[in-house]
Amino acid sequence: MMRKHILLSGVLAVLLLGAGFAAYGKVNNGPTKQTLEEGWTEPEFAGAGNASVSVRYPKNLQAIVDSADTIISGEIVSINDTSNTLTMEEDTPERAVTEKFGVDPSYTVNGRDIVISVSDTLKGRINGEEATLNIYNVDVNLDPEVQVGDSYILFLNRDEKTGKYHSAHFSAGYFKMDKTDKMDKSKEKIHPLYSKAPEFAALENQTYEIVKQKIKEKVK
Repeated sequence: MMRKHILLSGVLAVLLLGAGFAAYGKVNNGPTKQTLEEGWTEPEFAGAGNASVSVRYPKNLQAIVDSADTIISGEIVSINDTSNTLTMEEDTPERAVTEKFGVDPSYTVNGRDIVISVSDTLKGRINGEEATLNIYNVDVNLDPEVQVGDSYILFLNRDEKTGKYHSAHFSAGYFKMDKTDKMDKSKEKIHPLYSKAPEFAALENQTYEIVKQKIKEKVK
């Protein structure tokens, strides 16, 4: 189960954002709620048109570390448009809604494959020297815009069916790296894209090595 902290609101949102469910899982069902709930804020709504999502934010670094099965650092080397046909999993709330209204549980999802050249693995294991972060284009897309050449620390969860990864959180799952000196990581500065929580804000302009150590200390 991927543990991205979102809840969908309304039947229309379920149909429009079925791709989001497939990518990010359901945090409020199963044992993850008991283990992760305390580290996250109350839901905050974001929406576009008739679709909306309810997003939770981590209160501390431990919460985002726990929510990711893989944490890497690396440089984005390519961004490619994708189109995939997916099917909602059986025995899930969103599948039940589609069946109730006679909607085809299969759907085509457009998105992007973001290929990262991995320089360091802070949690989990990567097969090979690259990892692919897949982002779906849905009505409510809160993932940041990234560019080839950017470097990040990324908090990810692996999709076992595709071998690709999805971000553990829309904004808190991305720490941008300021590549002041490509040859010396000690000079690279970190800029969390989410900084409302004090522990995230405190990482702003810290060196890569310091942030890496703080993350690894929280890996269980």
